[in-house]
Amino acid sequence: MTIRFPDKSLTKTEIIKEIPNNCLAIKNIKKVVNQVGAITTYVNFAGCNLAEKIACPFCISNFQWNDKAVSTIEQVAETIRNFNNNHVTLSGGEPMLQASGIKKLIGLMPERTFSIETNGLYQFDFSNVNVYYVVTPKSVNGKFTAYRKEMDAPQVLFMFMVSGDEESPYYNLPESYIKAAKKSNKSVYIQPINDYTLSSSVSEINKGLWGKAIKASTKYNYARAIQLARMLEKEKVKYELSIDGQTLFGL
Repeated sequence: MTIRFPDKSLTKTEIIKEIPNNCLAIKNIKKVVNQVGAITTYVNFAGCNLAEKIACPFCISNFQWNDKAVSTIEQVAETIRNFNNNHVTLSGGEPMLQASGIKKLIGLMPERTFSIETNGLYQFDFSNVNVYYVVTPKSVNGKFTAYRKEMDAPQVLFMFMVSGDEESPYYNLPESYIKAAKKSNKSVYIQPINDYTLSSSVSEINKGLWGKAIKASTKYNYARAIQLARMLEKEKVKYELSIDGQTLFGL
């Protein structure tokens, strides 16, 4: 069963509240290669609490939170099972807008591990050890979303986006998160933004952008990440990207 809300947009946070308790607003579910090269079932949630304030330049969802279709939690779980992957990534949009439904979904699949990609503005649920959170600080009016003490938990990882544009709020990394990560010895990934919007050709990608990401990851000993799925979708070719003699990845 699929339910639709006519003449309404999930851009409005309050519309999320109209979703029935046994349903989730999902744009799509697919098998992808995630930012660190692992195969995962990617669940793209509709709705974002920041959509009315900012347009994140790195959002892989292309603002798909405007979709109005919702499906039952059982339908979503069955679709995920059909992909037969051990790991599931819940992203969006902002999946934590639908936290109660997500908890029910995870409860239906205790055999799988889950990562929830979030801006970190909602309370975490650490009751399930098979669930961890990947927090990406977002810039709102030139300031990053606030770090919270709750993020010190081992089930929380950080993903920092970095831009090569000096005018971008993502040119500098969020200091409060850097300090917190160092204090709690937290895993951190760093990813260049606009890796699939700068150009239709990999050979024309702004290498300054990639170089900045590499330097930042080296400085802080952070792991490097990339939106592989999106680039593969755009290029549909085999390629290798090297900068300053370092092979970032090869496919």
